[in-house]
Amino acid sequence: MISAGDVLRIGDSGAKSPWHYFVVISDPNLNSQKILLVCFTTWEDWKDDTCHISPADGFSFIRHQSCVDYAAARTESAQTLKRMMEAGAAKIVQNVGPDLLARIRKGARETNRLASKYWILLNDQELI
Repeated sequence: MISAGDVLRIGDSGAKSPWHYFVVISDPNLNSQKILLVCFTTWEDWKDDTCHISPADGFSFIRHQSCVDYAAARTESAQTLKRMMEAGAAKIVQNVGPDLLARIRKGARETNRLASKYWILLNDQELI
């Protein structure tokens, strides 16, 4: 159901911007209880500049210069994500493909803003 590289639009009714885009960067087949998601955010000079994403990367949800916000990484179980999708609070919108997924994982290895528990998860899966 959920695969590495899938982009999920996840709702947050209490936020200024109610929808956020997250990409699965761990391998759900290796650990379905801890699926690591990182979000895309509008680039500003004070944000993490480890991995930039632009409209030229070809994703409909990226309309201006953006970056991966490793500090906002989170894990969810496959079961929780399935329930969120069934309730309409999350939706898979596309897959980033192997090249961008590799860039995002490389950024996860290089950034100092990813929590160590998430770095360990990716390292244990031999993804970084």
